[in-house]
Amino acid sequence: MARHSAGLPRQGSEQDVPIIERGKVGVVAIGSMAEAIARAIDGRRRSPTMCGMEQWREKASEMLPELTSRIEAADSTYDLWIDLRLAFEDAYEQSPPGYSLIRRIYQYSDWCCDQPRGETADDDLLTCVAVCFFEHIPLHQKARTDMPRWWRSEDLATGPSGERSVLGWNLSAEQIEELKTFLDRERDRYDPTLW
Repeated sequence: MARHSAGLPRQGSEQDVPIIERGKVGVVAIGSMAEAIARAIDGRRRSPTMCGMEQWREKASEMLPELTSRIEAADSTYDLWIDLRLAFEDAYEQSPPGYSLIRRIYQYSDWCCDQPRGETADDDLLTCVAVCFFEHIPLHQKARTDMPRWWRSEDLATGPSGERSVLGWNLSAEQIEELKTFLDRERDRYDPTLW
């Protein structure tokens, strides 16, 4: 599955911005991701992926029709994924939680991760999903409590050079270990058919 394919940084792009590479489990480069996000969001550098065919927008509307107004208002994939993360968190706050929307947002993230890679972090859907969505999941308590259904402790593995997992980007080393222990303890809840 694509969500397990985030990997090592690719160097040498136009801005020499590290982006996520397929092929390794759950790993992201430690680098200037905030700068890449800022460039993508501010609209100074629009790429064909963001402003051309916009297949990402069509697929989002198809999979998440109740969010059509947010999808249409998004100026970029980064804008969209920030809104989707907020909708994801809101779904966990409902009583009962909006598991249908949660599942479809995860499925859309998987679709995005399966798309062809962009040339830079600005136009790369995998990088966008990683920095705007995946790395924030463990920060939301209810989403974190539900993580064993969606994630395995292996998804928190570090890269061969010690790169942090996307899921652990905003966590301390101690918090990462606690999350791994939690995911291991709740391993029987994992359901790969959800994706």
